[in-house]
Amino acid sequence: MSAYVDVTDQTFGTEVVEASKQQPVVVDFWAAWCQPCRVIGPVLERLAGAPDAGWKLAKLDVDANPEASNAFRIQSIPAVKAFVDGQVVDEFVGAIPEEDIVRWLEGLVPPPEAGNLEQARIAAAKGRYAEARELLVPLDGDFAADRLRAAIDRVEAELPEIAEGVPEAGLERLMLTAPQDESVRDLMLAAFEVLGDDDPATREYRRRLSNALF
Repeated sequence: MSAYVDVTDQTFGTEVVEASKQQPVVVDFWAAWCQPCRVIGPVLERLAGAPDAGWKLAKLDVDANPEASNAFRIQSIPAVKAFVDGQVVDEFVGAIPEEDIVRWLEGLVPPPEAGNLEQARIAAAKGRYAEARELLVPLDGDFAADRLRAAIDRVEAELPEIAEGVPEAGLERLMLTAPQDESVRDLMLAAFEVLGDDDPATREYRRRLSNALF
């Protein structure tokens, strides 16, 4: 199976614009006479063929397809444009080094583990601590992930109400001594970390703790 699709003026709307609403589409505007195009084209094809690429490569011959070339104001080639949700979101011109292309693509398609922290927070807030820890494994050494991991460890040991689905009950219990006990305050902060900033219990008890202290 080819790592890319050849597009034309007639298929550009379907293969690029509409397809980019499902996954990023990188368009290589090229021509047979363009020597730099012969350098960058194979690099893009190889990167697009990776099993975990996460994006689609489309190649458009500017000589054979003047409408698309004019529509996107192609004046110099190779020109590479990234489409997401039907719009151009990034681009570069010329045969840049492969390492620069890889960095450019990383900005377009974050690595899979980039979403792990958010998913780990969701799991932790529901008391699914083993699942949260598993999601955090690829992020070992990341400050935010390590902080969440530490919060999970403490909350699991000392605040069972979160896993039981009644975090308010646990936080209410802690409020009785939090103003006078720093370790209890630290436990509440760990609970806020696990629950997340948008959780109603976090908002309510963070406000009450702040009022009690200040």
